[in-house]
Order: sequence, then C-alpha cells, then structure tokens
Amino acid sequence: MTISEQAKTLAKKVLDQPATEHDIAVVERQLGRYPRGMVAVGARCVCGRPLAVVTRPLLPGGVPFPTTCYLTGPEAVKAISHIEKTYVEKDELQAVRKELREETRKLQADIEDIKENCLRKDDLFALSVCTPCWRKRW
Repeated sequence: MTISEQAKTLAKKVLDQPATEHDIAVVERQLGRYPRGMVAVGARCVCGRPLAVVTRPLLPGGVPFPTTCYLTGPEAVKAISHIEKTYVEKDELQAVRKELREETRKLQADIEDIKENCLRKDDLFALSVCTPCWRKRW
C-alpha cells in the first residue's frame, strides 16, 4: 500500500467517526475555548479523551484554518513542546556556532588585511631594528 493510499485509508477511518458533542466539550475544556472547525478526533488517549483533532480547512464565514490536525491533550502538548524546544535550541545553537566560526574567520582575515595595509615603510624599518635603534630614529 502506498503512502497516499495509507493516508486516504486513515482519513476515511477518522472522518467516518465525526466528533460528538461530548468530544467537542472535552476539547473545549482542554483548549480553554471552543474548538472552531473541529470535525473529528484524530487520536485518543487510552482513557478515550481526545489527544488530537481534525479541523476543516475553512472555518464558518470562509476564514482559512491552516492546521488540519492539532494536539489538544495538555500532556501531549507539553511533551511535544518540550521536544520541539530542545531540538530548536540545538538547531539554533548549531547555526550560531557555524555563524560564529564564519565570522571569526572573516575577522581574522580582516585583521591580517589591516595589519598589512597599516604598515608604512617607516613601520617596516621599525620592525627590522632593535629597540635602541628604533628610539634614535624617532
């Protein structure tokens, strides 16, 4: 069975059992607001409470609703949020480290350019003599 066929089978299974008034009431308590556009429960806890819901792509009045499925179970939301935060932080940290390495290389190259461009002939003389000779020159 292809992924597309599996998705269609799963969608049919979920949508064949529309959300009940009880489901909507439970989700409303979980979210702290009425679940707009909810058509079905996508996943349930072992105790039967909704964990995730399926929503319409358009809410009443034609307002687009971009999230087709979303978590509603507080424990599931908390767990996923923690996982996402951990991975986002790791990704961000890696990106910052990479950016810092690149910036450090650029700065090192800039410092070398500055050193080369700032040296005048007198500076070259000063670098090629000992301190007492350098003092006499100035």
